[in-house]
Amino acid sequence: FFLKMLSKLLVCFLFFILLDALGLKLWNLLAPYSNRITKFKLSFHDDDSFAHNDGEIQVFTTVGCKYCRIAKAKLKELGINQYKEFDISQPTSVNCDITSNYGKKVEERLAHAKSNTVPQIYIGTQIIGGCNDLLASVSNGSLFDILAKNKIEWKKVIEDENSTSEIFTPFLSNSPSIPFCNRSSLNVLSSSSSLPPTDFNVLEFSSRLQLAALQLTDNYVSADGKRVDYQSMRISTDFAQYIALSEQLQYCSLQELISLSDQQKLVLFSNIYNAMIIHANAVLGSPSSDSPTARSDFFSGRSGVVYCIGKDNTSSPLLFSPDDIEHGILRANMKHPYSNTSRTTFFESNDVRSELALQRDHFDPRIHFILNCGASSCPPIKVLTLDNVDAALEAAAAGYLHSEVFVIDSDQDRIIRLPRLLLWYGCDFGNDIHGVLAAVERMLPLHSAAKETLHGIIATGTVADYTLEYNAYDWSLNETN
Repeated sequence: FFLKMLSKLLVCFLFFILLDALGLKLWNLLAPYSNRITKFKLSFHDDDSFAHNDGEIQVFTTVGCKYCRIAKAKLKELGINQYKEFDISQPTSVNCDITSNYGKKVEERLAHAKSNTVPQIYIGTQIIGGCNDLLASVSNGSLFDILAKNKIEWKKVIEDENSTSEIFTPFLSNSPSIPFCNRSSLNVLSSSSSLPPTDFNVLEFSSRLQLAALQLTDNYVSADGKRVDYQSMRISTDFAQYIALSEQLQYCSLQELISLSDQQKLVLFSNIYNAMIIHANAVLGSPSSDSPTARSDFFSGRSGVVYCIGKDNTSSPLLFSPDDIEHGILRANMKHPYSNTSRTTFFESNDVRSELALQRDHFDPRIHFILNCGASSCPPIKVLTLDNVDAALEAAAAGYLHSEVFVIDSDQDRIIRLPRLLLWYGCDFGNDIHGVLAAVERMLPLHSAAKETLHGIIATGTVADYTLEYNAYDWSLNETN
């Protein structure tokens, strides 16, 4: 009996040893595919290769992502400036040996970010998650426990309502110098000796310029798109690279520009407009906020805010001011609303630049909500791409109007308050105030109080019972503290 029991125990023992060996071999066979099986659910505990990176913060982002900017701004607000950023759209952003254990972990995290939303944030071996997860962890305090565990220092943010803004004066004496533009064009440097690139393609260049503008927006524009850190941007390599790229606009072929579709022109020239304004404010300084003449000189190009974009048939440079781009091209060559000229167009009939204008039936007045003139009351800066034009215009219009349109309906007052942009450019939205209000009602976000009230006013034909007012416009520079 005892011998039989002993033999059975021995068989069981050998059986378990065999199962363990088979299981180990099976795991080794499946290990290379384990991240697929787990659908990128990563586990980094008990990994000695990552132990020396326990204090490392990794942020997986993509260029032009609003929530990535918010997350990075929150880290900066906490005094956390040392982190590794990986752009999921740029394979070369993973600058490490991907055959090492560390590199493999980065690759796995990159795959996880690509299969989810960005940003994706990691601290040491722990995943924080996306932007909302980061903000929630700050709010409930769990982030600080993770930072402490990883021996990462941060600063406590104290809101000071009495703090004052630091004013930036262009051309600070202690700032590194950048090349001055020549007197005729902001984007053609006086010291330039660059040669035209071979096989220059307008559409390909447009994408590169758009990426450079997005990079400036990501790094130096506030998360809400309303403020620009001109001082930091002006001395940055990002800005130097943008200037070098903008110089290539002079090599655009006029015929290639003319051949672009209206949507391609809208994307290209709206991005150029916003980038030119940032460029000018950083290098030349902003116009005086209380001087209409200074503002007119700025936007008309008389103060030097001009880009060279291509050449005409006689090889003479084609120069464009902000007004030329806004009214001559994006507003379909309609004259400035306050122009006293007798003609109905912005460009004269013999001006070759008029051939670049959008067709009137393709003009979309919502462009007014994506163009940022550098003033504090301007709509937030937007960078358009060909695949997001309508969605971006819709979101920009809804967001801006939601914060600017108010309807007061009480026994004492009946007031409709609109943004001042609609006083200046109301003719682009409707032939009269009824048409303008109908357009505003359509563009306001769903379920907003102003939208529902305006809908009722328009439906009952009681617009005349309301006093129309326009918000004050703050022309001061949209700079950060």
